[in-house]
Amino acid sequence: MIWAAMAGYNPQEAVALWQRMEKLAGGGAPPEFLSTHPGPERRIEQLQKYMPEAMKFYQPMGK
Repeated sequence: MIWAAMAGYNPQEAVALWQRMEKLAGGGAPPEFLSTHPGPERRIEQLQKYMPEAMKFYQPMGK
């Protein structure tokens, strides 16, 4: 998230992306313990945890 923020991408959009992904999956994903990746809930939780740090590096384009 920090690298994306430094590149001008709004880190807050990452949460919205994973919320949309979770909605589209409609509960069709395997249980997290059977997956090689964290589930959407855990991803969102972790993104929100690190958001304050990432926002320190975010500069909207044109500013």
